[in-house]
Amino acid sequence: MDINNFPHEAAIRYVLQRQCIDAMGAYNVPSGWEKSSIARKLRDACIMHKVDPVLALAQGIMESHFAVNPYARRSRKHKNIFNWLNTDDGKNHTFASFEDGIEQYCKTMSREYYWADDPDKGLPGWVTLEMMLRHDFTRPKGGKYASAWDYTMKIRKLSATIKKNLLEGAKNG
Repeated sequence: MDINNFPHEAAIRYVLQRQCIDAMGAYNVPSGWEKSSIARKLRDACIMHKVDPVLALAQGIMESHFAVNPYARRSRKHKNIFNWLNTDDGKNHTFASFEDGIEQYCKTMSREYYWADDPDKGLPGWVTLEMMLRHDFTRPKGGKYASAWDYTMKIRKLSATIKKNLLEGAKNG
Protein backbone atom coordinates (compact mmCIF):
# COMPACT_ATOMS: atom_id res chain seq x y z
CA MET A 1 0.00 0.00 0.00
CA ASP A 2 1.25 3.46 -0.87
CA ILE A 3 -0.12 5.90 1.71
CA ASN A 4 1.02 8.80 -0.49
CA ASN A 5 -1.28 7.63 -3.29
CA PHE A 6 -4.40 6.86 -1.28
CA PRO A 7 -7.26 6.42 -3.77
CA HIS A 8 -9.66 9.29 -4.22
CA GLU A 9 -13.40 8.78 -4.02
CA ALA A 10 -13.72 8.91 -7.83
CA ALA A 11 -11.32 5.96 -8.23
CA ILE A 12 -13.25 3.95 -5.62
CA ARG A 13 -16.52 4.76 -7.41
CA TYR A 14 -14.91 3.50 -10.62
CA VAL A 15 -14.04 0.17 -8.98
CA LEU A 16 -17.57 -0.18 -7.59
CA GLN A 17 -19.00 0.57 -11.03
CA ARG A 18 -16.72 -1.82 -12.93
CA GLN A 19 -16.48 -4.70 -10.49
CA CYS A 20 -19.91 -4.60 -8.87
CA ILE A 21 -22.55 -2.73 -10.87
CA ASP A 22 -21.29 -3.64 -14.35
CA ALA A 23 -20.51 -7.20 -13.26
CA MET A 24 -23.87 -7.84 -11.57
CA GLY A 25 -26.16 -5.46 -13.47
CA ALA A 26 -27.47 -2.04 -12.45
CA TYR A 27 -30.94 -3.57 -11.93
CA ASN A 28 -29.46 -5.51 -8.97
CA VAL A 29 -28.40 -2.44 -6.97
CA PRO A 30 -30.37 -2.80 -3.71
CA SER A 31 -32.60 -0.15 -2.19
CA GLY A 32 -30.65 2.22 0.05
CA TRP A 33 -27.38 1.63 -1.82
CA GLU A 34 -25.81 4.66 -3.50
CA LYS A 35 -22.41 4.41 -5.20
CA SER A 36 -21.08 7.83 -4.18
CA SER A 37 -22.12 7.37 -0.56
CA ILE A 38 -20.57 3.89 -0.42
CA ALA A 39 -17.31 5.14 -1.99
CA ARG A 40 -17.11 8.14 0.35
CA LYS A 41 -17.76 6.04 3.44
CA LEU A 42 -15.25 3.39 2.39
CA ARG A 43 -12.52 5.99 1.85
CA ASP A 44 -13.27 7.89 5.07
CA ALA A 45 -13.54 4.76 7.24
CA CYS A 46 -10.34 3.28 5.77
CA ILE A 47 -8.45 6.47 6.58
CA MET A 48 -9.95 6.79 10.07
CA HIS A 49 -9.30 3.17 11.06
CA LYS A 50 -6.09 2.68 9.03
CA VAL A 51 -7.33 -0.06 6.72
CA ASP A 52 -5.90 -0.50 3.23
CA PRO A 53 -8.68 0.44 0.77
CA VAL A 54 -7.60 -2.28 -1.66
CA LEU A 55 -8.11 -4.80 1.15
CA ALA A 56 -11.55 -3.38 1.95
CA LEU A 57 -12.57 -3.33 -1.71
CA ALA A 58 -11.34 -6.89 -2.27
CA GLN A 59 -13.19 -8.25 0.76
CA GLY A 60 -16.38 -6.32 -0.06
CA ILE A 61 -16.32 -7.62 -3.63
CA MET A 62 -15.45 -11.16 -2.53
CA GLU A 63 -18.16 -11.29 0.12
CA SER A 64 -21.07 -9.80 -1.83
CA HIS A 65 -19.95 -7.49 -4.66
CA PHE A 66 -20.81 -4.77 -2.13
CA ALA A 67 -24.33 -6.27 -1.85
CA VAL A 68 -24.98 -5.83 -5.59
CA ASN A 69 -24.79 -9.60 -6.21
CA PRO A 70 -28.42 -10.76 -6.22
CA TYR A 71 -27.37 -14.10 -4.71
CA ALA A 72 -25.78 -12.36 -1.70
CA ARG A 73 -29.18 -12.35 -0.02
CA ARG A 74 -27.86 -12.11 3.54
CA SER A 75 -25.61 -9.16 2.72
CA ARG A 76 -28.45 -7.38 0.97
CA LYS A 77 -31.17 -8.10 3.52
CA HIS A 78 -28.99 -7.19 6.51
CA LYS A 79 -27.10 -4.30 4.84
CA ASN A 80 -23.95 -6.21 5.74
CA ILE A 81 -21.57 -6.00 2.77
CA PHE A 82 -18.71 -7.80 4.54
CA ASN A 83 -20.93 -10.38 6.28
CA TRP A 84 -19.64 -9.13 9.66
CA LEU A 85 -20.91 -11.59 12.31
CA ASN A 86 -22.88 -13.45 9.63
CA THR A 87 -21.75 -16.98 10.36
CA ASP A 88 -21.84 -20.25 8.46
CA ASP A 89 -24.42 -21.58 10.93
CA GLY A 90 -26.94 -18.93 9.80
CA LYS A 91 -26.52 -16.19 12.41
CA ASN A 92 -26.90 -12.68 10.96
CA HIS A 93 -26.08 -9.14 12.00
CA THR A 94 -28.19 -6.29 10.59
CA PHE A 95 -27.03 -2.71 10.11
CA ALA A 96 -29.21 0.39 9.73
CA SER A 97 -27.37 1.24 6.50
CA PHE A 98 -24.72 -0.19 4.18
CA GLU A 99 -22.43 2.64 5.31
CA ASP A 100 -22.77 1.56 8.97
CA GLY A 101 -21.59 -1.91 7.95
CA ILE A 102 -18.54 -0.43 6.23
CA GLU A 103 -17.68 1.53 9.38
CA GLN A 104 -17.95 -1.61 11.55
CA TYR A 105 -15.83 -3.66 9.15
CA CYS A 106 -13.02 -1.07 9.29
CA LYS A 107 -13.20 -0.85 13.10
CA THR A 108 -13.02 -4.63 13.37
CA MET A 109 -10.11 -4.96 10.95
CA SER A 110 -8.17 -2.30 12.86
CA ARG A 111 -8.93 -3.73 16.28
CA GLU A 112 -8.71 -7.47 15.59
CA TYR A 113 -6.54 -8.04 12.51
CA TYR A 114 -3.57 -5.70 13.00
CA TRP A 115 -0.32 -7.62 13.54
CA ALA A 116 1.66 -5.17 15.72
CA ASP A 117 4.76 -7.36 15.58
CA ASP A 118 4.68 -7.46 11.74
CA PRO A 119 3.78 -4.00 10.38
CA ASP A 120 4.45 -3.11 6.78
CA LYS A 121 7.42 -0.80 6.33
CA GLY A 122 6.41 2.82 6.80
CA LEU A 123 2.85 1.88 7.74
CA PRO A 124 2.72 1.24 11.49
CA GLY A 125 -0.86 0.87 12.64
CA TRP A 126 -2.22 0.10 9.17
CA VAL A 127 -3.95 -3.17 8.32
CA THR A 128 -2.74 -3.75 4.78
CA LEU A 129 -3.58 -6.23 2.08
CA GLU A 130 -0.02 -7.53 2.24
CA MET A 131 -0.24 -8.08 6.00
CA MET A 132 -3.46 -10.04 5.67
CA LEU A 133 -2.05 -12.13 2.82
CA ARG A 134 1.08 -12.94 4.85
CA HIS A 135 -1.07 -14.09 7.75
CA ASP A 136 -3.71 -15.94 5.68
CA PHE A 137 -6.49 -13.66 7.01
CA THR A 138 -6.02 -14.79 10.60
CA ARG A 139 -6.19 -12.66 13.74
CA PRO A 140 -3.12 -12.33 15.96
CA LYS A 141 -5.17 -13.93 18.76
CA GLY A 142 -6.31 -16.75 16.46
CA GLY A 143 -9.28 -17.41 14.21
CA LYS A 144 -9.74 -16.70 10.51
CA TYR A 145 -11.80 -14.05 8.76
CA ALA A 146 -13.41 -16.58 6.41
CA SER A 147 -13.82 -20.33 6.38
CA ALA A 148 -13.26 -20.86 2.63
CA TRP A 149 -9.97 -22.72 2.06
CA ASP A 150 -9.10 -20.57 -0.98
CA TYR A 151 -10.11 -17.17 0.45
CA THR A 152 -6.55 -15.76 0.57
CA MET A 153 -5.76 -16.93 -2.95
CA LYS A 154 -8.96 -15.37 -4.32
CA ILE A 155 -8.36 -12.07 -2.52
CA ARG A 156 -4.80 -11.95 -3.88
CA LYS A 157 -6.08 -12.41 -7.44
CA LEU A 158 -8.98 -9.99 -7.02
CA SER A 159 -6.74 -7.29 -5.55
CA ALA A 160 -4.64 -7.21 -8.73
CA THR A 161 -7.72 -6.29 -10.76
CA ILE A 162 -8.78 -3.72 -8.16
CA LYS A 163 -5.37 -2.03 -8.29
CA LYS A 164 -5.61 -1.76 -12.09
CA ASN A 165 -9.12 -0.34 -11.87
CA LEU A 166 -8.09 2.17 -9.19
CA LEU A 167 -5.35 3.45 -11.50
CA GLU A 168 -7.75 3.61 -14.43
CA GLY A 169 -10.37 5.33 -12.27
CA ALA A 170 -7.82 7.89 -11.08
CA LYS A 171 -7.00 8.74 -14.71
CA ASN A 172 -10.64 8.93 -15.79
CA GLY A 173 -12.04 10.42 -12.58
